[in-house]
Amino acid sequence: MPRKRDPSVFTTSVSGIPEEIWTLFKEQVARYKKTVDSKYTFRKALEGAVEDLWSKFCNPEKDFLWAFPSYGKPVPIQMSDKTRSILQDFCAKTGYKQNVVIMSSICLSINKTNLIVNAEQHSLLQNSGLSEDELSAESIKIDDEKDKYFDRLTELVKGKTAHATSAAYNGGEAGSYKRTA
Repeated sequence: MPRKRDPSVFTTSVSGIPEEIWTLFKEQVARYKKTVDSKYTFRKALEGAVEDLWSKFCNPEKDFLWAFPSYGKPVPIQMSDKTRSILQDFCAKTGYKQNVVIMSSICLSINKTNLIVNAEQHSLLQNSGLSEDELSAESIKIDDEKDKYFDRLTELVKGKTAHATSAAYNGGEAGSYKRTA
């Protein structure tokens, strides 16, 4: 439903995504906001996540995982009209419900954000003026934190993923294809 204050932003809800996944996503948004961009928002992160997954879906050379929801209370989310259209197209082309697309997008975003924040933290560390031993110790801490997020996400989606593959079909257009799980 469009908001009165800004009709280009829609509010909807998505269910089936475990609270732990939402928590991990919010933590990554907060880390990114603290480390990279102080104006970064949850909505911006969610929109970027859906658009990133859509980009991978439209490019048959890009590989990604579908992450399938299991349980979770409805969570209200906001997104721009553009992202909402992408989400609707995504669902129509794949046959998946929006919670599958949102969860897969969030999982991709958690990994991507984790790597970006890790790289930024290392960059800041190099310019900190610490001694070699201090740099080494801090670098290990940064990498341990990155690994912690990867491990948590892996544990949360264990057994609930499938590789996306490209399968050619004759859709009437030259070079058309359909991504399937």
